[in-house]
Amino acid sequence: MKTRIISTVILALSLTAPPQIFEALAQIPAPDTAAVQAQIDANHRALGQAIGSSDFATLEKYWSPVMVVNSPANVIVSRAQVIESMHHGGLNYTSGNATRESFTVINDVAIDMTREDVVMADGPMAGKRIIRRSTEAWQRSGQDWFQIARQATCVSFDGAILAGAVTTTYSDPPATPETTAIRAKIEANNRTVDRAVGTRDFATLEKLWSPSMVVNSPENNILAREEVFAAMRDDKLEYSSAKRTAEAFFVSQDVAVEMGHKDIVMSKGPMAGKPLTRRYTNIWQKTGDSWVQIARQATYIGIDGGAIYGHPDPARNR
Repeated sequence: MKTRIISTVILALSLTAPPQIFEALAQIPAPDTAAVQAQIDANHRALGQAIGSSDFATLEKYWSPVMVVNSPANVIVSRAQVIESMHHGGLNYTSGNATRESFTVINDVAIDMTREDVVMADGPMAGKRIIRRSTEAWQRSGQDWFQIARQATCVSFDGAILAGAVTTTYSDPPATPETTAIRAKIEANNRTVDRAVGTRDFATLEKLWSPSMVVNSPENNILAREEVFAAMRDDKLEYSSAKRTAEAFFVSQDVAVEMGHKDIVMSKGPMAGKPLTRRYTNIWQKTGDSWVQIARQATYIGIDGGAIYGHPDPARNR
């Protein structure tokens, strides 16, 4: 029997946590983290039921109007496009589950990172097991939480072959003077981060990366900020070339989200000299007059990043 599941909340009903859940320290202590997690899990269950019954009113209740998804098909889609894809019936799965690897709350934003294991019912990958790395951002409004962003990227194969259920092209929300200024600031931050990574300027990175920053990394594991610094010291962030292509940018209250892909050539390590592409999502939050990065996902297209560094996914795609 087919189970209809949308890519933005894959198998929320079967979300489980391993014995140890990585929880980053919050910029501002969040004693209600467990309560927030319980509420978002309840939201996932409601979404799962709504997806199965095509209850679009409920989906619109939990998915923010500004929600954007960096999808498994390696394209950007809006909330409206996700709902459109449901009308086309192109997102059917026969089984699956999601295992939470990280959950943290930072100033009224919850970051939920999981490993997804699904079997598709239709399309070119029908009957085949697919592993995905995913990150969701939820934002508090009053007593409620709304999903504003998600990335889900396939491990070991190019998810572009999954495209087809969406017939329209994503466009950013209309720019305003405020969002234009915010985007310019974020782009300047990115340039500063790139220079600081190249020169190992940790002091500058500490200003732009929140102490609570959590990364769903290209190695298919979860890293805290200090672990990213350790990776830099191990020469894992050295590139002979890198080109970032922005595909989406939007602002939701005090949060800015950018999505796209980055073409790189590593200068050291097992993939040195080989052209690689990653899908990425960066989540920034305003703190005072500054914007600091609180979360990131970067996942290779077409290869298992974990396998490259000696820890392949326990269930490789087949």
